[in-house]
Amino acid sequence: MRQLIFIFSLIWVCGLQAQSIDSVFVSVPKKYLPLLEENERLNLLDLYNYKMKAETENSFGGRTLMVEKDSAYVELQLTEVSSWELKRLYNLVPDAEGNGWEFDPFYAVTHTITAGYKSSRIYFFDTEWRQIYPPFPLVRLDNFWVDNKELSIGRLDELKRILHTPSVYLHWDAKMSVLTYSVSLEALPLDDAKDAATCLHPIRYEWTGQSFVEIP
Repeated sequence: MRQLIFIFSLIWVCGLQAQSIDSVFVSVPKKYLPLLEENERLNLLDLYNYKMKAETENSFGGRTLMVEKDSAYVELQLTEVSSWELKRLYNLVPDAEGNGWEFDPFYAVTHTITAGYKSSRIYFFDTEWRQIYPPFPLVRLDNFWVDNKELSIGRLDELKRILHTPSVYLHWDAKMSVLTYSVSLEALPLDDAKDAATCLHPIRYEWTGQSFVEIP
């Protein structure tokens, strides 16, 4: 119990010492958030922090909305067909003396596009915005699939053929280090989408400080 209390206390201290998520959001290289200049990002932050509708014109002449912000998270409705998320995570690494652990922050940037199907790309960076490659779970249709016993075997096989290479989209929990995978059904015919939805469940992974672990 004392060790657990120590770990949570250390996380809390790291949260206090870490750069604010507002500053991190402003510092994202334009390559990874090209639609928003610095002034537009600052406008969104000001409006959101004053509990106003946080919307601004982006570089393409459309509208970008800040949907949610927490101490380690930012979510944008970037355009009508795309969303964007920034999540701060921590690596749990040995301290310099080798007597304990310290928390090393890094960032995940997730970009989701709806073009028929919804699909996501995710990138990870250190605090200098150099791309890194933490262990990341790769999934297949079988990971999402649960047979619906009310459907015939033939119908289940048909749905599996339709979804044999599923389009997967990602979403971070605003308050926890939890990433949810879901299969996109938007482009399927209505009957297929309705039946497929009864056979699929989202998958959740939590970042533990060293790896992503699947959770119920």
